[in-house]
Amino acid sequence: MLIAVTGGAGSGKSAFAESCVQRLPGRRIYLATMRPSPGEGERRILRHRALRAGKGFETIEKARYLQTIDREILSGSVVLLEDLSNLSANAFFPEEGDQEKIQKTLRIPEDPLQEVSSGIRYLEECADHLVLVMNEVFSDGIHYGEETERYRKALALLEREAAERADLFVELVFGIPLPLKGDLRVLGLENPPHTVWEGA
Repeated sequence: MLIAVTGGAGSGKSAFAESCVQRLPGRRIYLATMRPSPGEGERRILRHRALRAGKGFETIEKARYLQTIDREILSGSVVLLEDLSNLSANAFFPEEGDQEKIQKTLRIPEDPLQEVSSGIRYLEECADHLVLVMNEVFSDGIHYGEETERYRKALALLEREAAERADLFVELVFGIPLPLKGDLRVLGLENPPHTVWEGA
């Protein structure tokens, strides 16, 4: 099963994604994609580690090339990928020393969009369940430089692709999970009362 979770900064999407993993059977793998950086980056990593402490997660740090994770590790597991925007940024803005040999050896696409897309599909294929955290980064009304806009457009395509394939697609708004596709009852949760999508 693929569960896609989106929301703005501070919406509660990470905590909700972790609760999804806890409700599904299998080994819990936390796939951390954020590259450590001084300041805010370090604080975010420490906060996320504290949030999942004692919840039985095995952590794999993987900034790129998801296809290099051993299938045996993923088999029978529930993978929480945190998050798609970091993973995509790592592919679009690679650091010096990123391993180009890996791409050639494993036939990973050189196009960053295809690299990330094929990596997500690899996780879906190998793991029993994948919970994918996405970010709402498209509503600020700011026009960025050409490279950043190229990244944002690719990220939008990746998120749309994931939403289309997802069995459950949830947006977190002020900590409230709103199912945009699928039914929260597959996780043993009640759907929030609403009328927005009724009859759609």
